[in-house]
Amino acid sequence: MKRSNRPTTQREAAGWLLGAVGWASIAVGYVCELIVGGDSPSGQSVLVWTLAIFFAAQLARLTLALRAFPSRRVSLSFLLVAVLLWATGSALLNQSPTRDITKFPAPGEILFLASYVAMAAYLIADGRRSVRRAALDNWLQVVVVCGGTVCLTGAVFLTPVAHAYGRDGIALLLALLYPLIDLILAALVIGQAVLRLREGADDTARLVAGFLAFTFADSFFVTRLASHTYAFPVICDAAWGAGFALIVGTACRTRSRAARSVPRRQGTTDTVVSAAVAIVVLALRPSDSMAVYLTVPAVLTLIGAAGRLAVLADAAGPRRVQGHQRHPGPHSG
Repeated sequence: MKRSNRPTTQREAAGWLLGAVGWASIAVGYVCELIVGGDSPSGQSVLVWTLAIFFAAQLARLTLALRAFPSRRVSLSFLLVAVLLWATGSALLNQSPTRDITKFPAPGEILFLASYVAMAAYLIADGRRSVRRAALDNWLQVVVVCGGTVCLTGAVFLTPVAHAYGRDGIALLLALLYPLIDLILAALVIGQAVLRLREGADDTARLVAGFLAFTFADSFFVTRLASHTYAFPVICDAAWGAGFALIVGTACRTRSRAARSVPRRQGTTDTVVSAAVAIVVLALRPSDSMAVYLTVPAVLTLIGAAGRLAVLADAAGPRRVQGHQRHPGPHSG
């Protein structure tokens, strides 16, 4: 049965309205900051008010979802904590007089890291189902799909960071921390979808899009850190907001059916595509400083692809033999 996005109760209508308020605050805040200038005092005031309205709407929406979905209170509580930690960290950072000078980590940085931990806990708790042990083929497929995803998105989003930091390995490692966490969380969602621990392709796409929005904003932000400033463009604020709006909106949607207990066997198309991406990444590594961050997932992807193709070939062989044995010849007993 197809799930309808139209609200059917007052609580769902209130949740939909809060979601609309969140998206509207992103759009209005973005336009206002472009008009008055993000680095001006007026622009900073616009940002503070936008953050207050946006995060208040997200927290209120999650609070309604906690009451509406008792079976998901644990996972939604983790996400509520994640949003609250991020909102507090943003408030500390934007109210700090040292925001535009060379200082890393800044006030509230530990809260952002704690927020990521809470988001990881949300994904794990939200995707937990009573499932039987998955076959080796399914686990290899998770390695292949997640590895290929990290290779592709890593090459696209992290290459500008490597160019900005040059050969400064320690600074590069610190700068890549946030976008790498974003990619890992996106890969976690994809892995859960492959194992059928997460229902709905649309929900999976929304979550992945949310974490990729984080990756874009964090990659853009850390390239500015290379010039020793904590100032970042308005597009980063909009991308972070869009990421939270997508993740919270997905978490608060009504689910009409339970996740399937056992993943179905997939074809080899995703394996071949992921392996091809890994080969291209290995052949065209963007820079020396980025090599280690792309080589490891690329090699794991190729190993997983080889293992999965071997498993599929081994599973196909006995079926052909059994099919031949079911058709005895005319002289058989």
